[in-house]
Amino acid sequence: MAGPKQAFAWDTEPDANGKYDKYFDRPTHFPDWTQPSDWPNAEYYLVCARFGENGPHIENYEVAVYDQNGKLRHCNRSRAKDNHLCTLTIKGEEGDQFHCQIIYGDDFEHPTIVDVPETFGFISNDVVGSKTAPFWLTAPLPESITYRLSAGWNWLSTNQEAMSSMTFLTDITDLTDRLVSQTQELIKDPVYGLVGNLNSVVPGTAYKLHLNAAYTFTRNGQQADPSMAINLHKGWNWLGYLLTMEKPIADALVNMEPSNGDRLVSQEGFVEYLNGTWTGSIDTMEPGKGYLYYSAKDALLVYPSTSSGSNARSSVRTEEYADDGSVTHWQTNVHCYPDMTTIIAQVAGWQEECPFIVAAFCGDECRGVGKVVVTPSEGNGQQAYIFLSVNGTSGLNEVITFLAYDPTTGDEYPLCEAMTFQGQCLGSLTSPLELHLGLSTQITALPADGQQQHGQDISYDLQGRKVENGHMRKGLYINQNKKVVVK
Repeated sequence: MAGPKQAFAWDTEPDANGKYDKYFDRPTHFPDWTQPSDWPNAEYYLVCARFGENGPHIENYEVAVYDQNGKLRHCNRSRAKDNHLCTLTIKGEEGDQFHCQIIYGDDFEHPTIVDVPETFGFISNDVVGSKTAPFWLTAPLPESITYRLSAGWNWLSTNQEAMSSMTFLTDITDLTDRLVSQTQELIKDPVYGLVGNLNSVVPGTAYKLHLNAAYTFTRNGQQADPSMAINLHKGWNWLGYLLTMEKPIADALVNMEPSNGDRLVSQEGFVEYLNGTWTGSIDTMEPGKGYLYYSAKDALLVYPSTSSGSNARSSVRTEEYADDGSVTHWQTNVHCYPDMTTIIAQVAGWQEECPFIVAAFCGDECRGVGKVVVTPSEGNGQQAYIFLSVNGTSGLNEVITFLAYDPTTGDEYPLCEAMTFQGQCLGSLTSPLELHLGLSTQITALPADGQQQHGQDISYDLQGRKVENGHMRKGLYINQNKKVVVK
């Protein structure tokens, strides 16, 4: 694509006047290109770029002209002083056919590059366009995506072409504490600002962003190829959503072959796949949202066209304890913590229906409120599952306990089970975690030192600290592998 090297180097940094190569407001995207000398004749175009027919002008752009063989014949940049007109001198011969690309955007290392659909032929010495009537190059209208972010942690993704992390964060740099991908991160340094190895925000992957205040902004850009293949590896994958419209989960994932037990997790809830049905506490995938996908095997995901449908099903969740789908007895803020443990459970003795709201706690803080999902079972029966998303921070060995609430009576019941938060999956549709009302079931939590002592006079609080029984305040404690409630 590139021609022979220039005899001199194009500017990669602006001069004292903020210009590149004396005249331009952006560096060239083709630093190795030079005007070809293969053809003695040329044609001349004065062009202007815009978004869509009769759409807004594009400012500060570069035009690349390619021939029918994909060879770069010419490139040039617009000039602000000329109302962002761009002159093209295209060398060639009769029979040549050309098409153009427009390169634009403030991120010079990762600019937006779009193809202009129109083509044109070579006419020697022809002059096309003028200052008052330029030849228009029409780029597709950019897609826009609006992020409504909360203070704290937000799981997000982009369906636009890759951009630098700092470009993505342009509106919220001062509010950003951390931006994390599955393998990289940026973190705010009090002296140097955001530092780290997460250089780009790319489509197809999810990110976790921590803000110190809520903010809403819109990001414009060219849509990434929605048919790009995403490789899912066995285990956890941070998954981005590429489509521009919300879709039922079964339709969004129609082109992949999920395995029984696969899970799709968002900040609002999760679903599990079993025998052709996605069942759980969320129904759709949405632009801008980030997801975690647990895959039982290596798999390939290609999102469908907007007209595609699916023979798979997504369950309709029913929250029997609240007609409007809201939970008022306990509240949790999903943005306080970056990670999530997902639990599919049943309350022993209440497998066919569940009148309880079940919630997870770390100490006195509510970390998640379950949603009851009722599914058909063999015959004419049904099964009631509790889909519980528990928020926390992996690696801190936080002890999580559970409470059940009966909205018909107003009674609360401690559940016997406890767990250490690890961002794990517990229970499944085929083998749900069984929760028990009462105080007799053995628990799994351990104190901070990893050694459970069995002395009658020693208990542990929910942070794993030893507490002598005579000094126990109101709350939940662990003694001899049993939960003790002090009222």
